[in-house]
Amino acid sequence: MKKLISLSAALLMLGWAALAQTDFDGVEWKDIKLDCTQLQSQEHPRLFLSDSDIKNIKKEAGRNRCLGAFHQMMLSQAEGYLEETESLVYQKDASGKRILAVSRDALCRIVSLSYAWRVTGSRQYLRKAEWHISTVCDFPDWNPSHFLDPSEMSLAVAIGYDWLYKGLSPEVAQKAAARLRDFAMEPAAHGEGQHIFSRDGNWNQVCTACMTADAIATYENNPELSYEIFQRGLEGNIRAAKKIYAPDGAFPEGPGYWEYGTCYQEYLNLLFEGAFGTDFGLSRIQGFDNTGLYKAFTRSGCGHIFNYSDNSDRLTPSPGLWYMAWKFGNPGILYDELPLLESKEYPAERRLLLALICSYRLGNVKIGQLSQRMFVSRGVNHILMVKSSWDDKGGYLGLKGGSPDAGHSHMDAGSFVFDAYGTRWVSDYYLRNYAKQELIFQKLGLSKDMWAYQQDSYRWYLFPYNNRQHSTLTVNDHNHRVDGFASLQETWDSPERTGGRLDMTPVFGEDISYASRSASLIDAGKGVEITDTLRAPDGKPAHVRFTIVTPAKAKVAEDGIILSDGAFSMVLGCNVPGAQYKTWSADPKDYDSPTAFGEPAFRKTMICGYEYDIPAGGQVAVTTTIKKK
Repeated sequence: MKKLISLSAALLMLGWAALAQTDFDGVEWKDIKLDCTQLQSQEHPRLFLSDSDIKNIKKEAGRNRCLGAFHQMMLSQAEGYLEETESLVYQKDASGKRILAVSRDALCRIVSLSYAWRVTGSRQYLRKAEWHISTVCDFPDWNPSHFLDPSEMSLAVAIGYDWLYKGLSPEVAQKAAARLRDFAMEPAAHGEGQHIFSRDGNWNQVCTACMTADAIATYENNPELSYEIFQRGLEGNIRAAKKIYAPDGAFPEGPGYWEYGTCYQEYLNLLFEGAFGTDFGLSRIQGFDNTGLYKAFTRSGCGHIFNYSDNSDRLTPSPGLWYMAWKFGNPGILYDELPLLESKEYPAERRLLLALICSYRLGNVKIGQLSQRMFVSRGVNHILMVKSSWDDKGGYLGLKGGSPDAGHSHMDAGSFVFDAYGTRWVSDYYLRNYAKQELIFQKLGLSKDMWAYQQDSYRWYLFPYNNRQHSTLTVNDHNHRVDGFASLQETWDSPERTGGRLDMTPVFGEDISYASRSASLIDAGKGVEITDTLRAPDGKPAHVRFTIVTPAKAKVAEDGIILSDGAFSMVLGCNVPGAQYKTWSADPKDYDSPTAFGEPAFRKTMICGYEYDIPAGGQVAVTTTIKKK
């Protein structure tokens, strides 16, 4: 096989290293000049792992337990797919909008089978992967109206085309190259998918990474189109990544979307490094080196996630952390990852490849606990997270600021989660399937623009999206202001308390003239204290509702609300004279708010809290504690 970088290309890379320092900041894509000479003549495989990498992985898998685990998972996954007899089928989801599940299934199958063929040389893997490639290439399209679908589908085909190149039949190879051009790259450059380059958030990261892989894999077939993909992808992604990660590394769309968007950002960085010898400064974007720490802090010791916005609270593996640990030399962020790996919790999913690549690059290293107790970010959303310790009984507090006017956000400014004694006492509602939510809208004959972020959008009528169903405040039974932003004003860290304060005034519009919320871990992490300082406008009183969402059993008592998990009891109490403590149903049809919308009940949760009034022009400082009974 020809060497990846010839002497002349190596000299060219020295020039790239200097050029990359500019990061193409503010440069239009048409003005970006790239040298693709080596791609024209480079043999396959080109994507992610060379033949020498595969050889080294086989050698190191027996000496590096993490790499060995990922290596075996890939092979086991492929072995399982050999037993599958049903072919992939073009089928849209319940709302008729996506084939994304099919694309992701194809990616899992084709990548693992292709990897197994490269590792073992067994043609049974080759033929099964070829069958899947041919099947999806016979689809009428890859659903370009929802461009995540053709993106992830095309990554599957690109990796299969590239890794199996020497074994694919000419007919399947030709068909795969044509579909990558017609179903993915051409629509991205000149058709329905052009918006991906100007979008922010995970869409830009996912789609750009996949299109770049397509362009590298098929460069000699489509040099001009591939070149345009490189240019537009680089310009658009630099712009988007700066908005996503600056200044401190928190992901605007939350920890679950961190895994999606950041994994593909890491794939993109690796692709550029492999093709051009540089990631053009993408890994040096402000906040990117800190975003692995953000992800690590979203995990509590008792097995939950700080699941603000559209995110699940279930602790799941994080393949993207392996890139961060390798790239920035911080293996401590993997501390909570090891138990998941050792308990075989890693799923057979499409990002397993990223963990394998980066654990191989990281090598055998010691992974210990981090020393930090607090993470603070003042980006698109202001976030505070505190851990009293990194063990499974340590206290945990997550506090959310920001605005509903951000990707996948809720009316949840001021909401918090709290864990102690290995239990989550204050939680947030879990993510529901988008297609099922959209089906509710469709059955009610509502607008197509159901996910819009205007103040009166249908989005806010969904039960888990409204402030009444979060651990925050509701004033005068009104929705939070979409244009309001809760900013983190200060933080503190002492032996007695660790936390921070949000200015929430803009969130309530004309209902409140001043509002702040402070949240602290107290009692060595075994309790939490919330202080709400509120002032009513002159000439207008304010009615305030304090709520928390809890998976614990909640019972109203004379002096508060008793929360029980079966082993421990905690008491929620406040300093409001004569406070009337209440519980509310987690079934939308029972809830006394304008959000009843035909949704099924949220089971195993309750909403509880209390209400009080502030006279016109009056100011209060209300302190709420949750601590052991």
